[in-house]
Amino acid sequence: KGKNLIYIQVESLEDFVIGKSIDGQEITPVLNKLTQNSVYFPNIIEQVNEGTSSDCDFIANTSLFPVRRGTAFFRYPNNDYNSMPKILENNGYYTEVIHPDKGSFWNYELALSGGIGFNKFTDYYSFENDESIGLGLSDRTFFTQAAPMIGDMPSPFYAMTVTLTSHGPFNLPEKYRELNLDKELDDNKLGGYFQSIHYTDKQIGYFLDLLKQEGVLENSIIVIMGDHTGIHKYYNDDIDQLSKKEDWYLDEDARKVPMLIYDPSGAVKPHTFDNLYGGQIDFMPTVLYVLGIPASEYENTCMGRNLLNTNLSYALSNLSLFSGLTKSY
Repeated sequence: KGKNLIYIQVESLEDFVIGKSIDGQEITPVLNKLTQNSVYFPNIIEQVNEGTSSDCDFIANTSLFPVRRGTAFFRYPNNDYNSMPKILENNGYYTEVIHPDKGSFWNYELALSGGIGFNKFTDYYSFENDESIGLGLSDRTFFTQAAPMIGDMPSPFYAMTVTLTSHGPFNLPEKYRELNLDKELDDNKLGGYFQSIHYTDKQIGYFLDLLKQEGVLENSIIVIMGDHTGIHKYYNDDIDQLSKKEDWYLDEDARKVPMLIYDPSGAVKPHTFDNLYGGQIDFMPTVLYVLGIPASEYENTCMGRNLLNTNLSYALSNLSLFSGLTKSY
């Protein structure tokens, strides 16, 4: 209760890479270590729809499902949502989004500072663009400049951050491709995905180091979640073309994104919920529970549930029902 909340929403991060190695090389060494020291949910089903990344912003901060057609951020940006930033503000928190995209993209600025109600929206125009990769600011550049912004925030605060570099088509520059992969795999979209996620994983570790230097890490809860699936969502055909495929490349639960709740102070006991299925919609009630916010402030508007206090193992996606009891959908 009363701790800062720092949320890292990671572009296209799927759970199937966590804990996996290629020729003895860990794909996500930073996240692998964090899962051992966090409350870790490996069975979170993506629930975004046509709004993709913006839908994740919406779901995480409202615990509501996105609209079936179009995007909530364009169609309903000014609805008065009982959102996580509003609830935290009512409990004395300062709230800010630090976004590497331009505020007009997906209507981010109007929706996040409007109906969802963050106190401040900081976007691309507040950064020195000294390195771009793919869609925009590299994760290294973004985290380097975002950390001191967070260090200057009044406590307690909720800081939402978003990464970009691991966005498809996963064309990470050669100088950052640190995994030594077989040429066929490295030339395939799957190899590009491994390289991109490995890069972003390294930058998350760098970001945590910067937050420690800023003096805010120890009094913060760090929450990490993938915004939606990436390689399996858009490039399954490329994976099929590989002549040599590991079984885990074709994970039958490929619509899963990870969620980690990391308490650097150790007050939250680490635990991995291997057998519990949930959805992105469960993010908000779970995180608010960890922060000690009374359930009465959100339980009547959340469509999700607190994953730390449930025997229900399921997730509704936009197409299917995933059940942790039968491991089927």
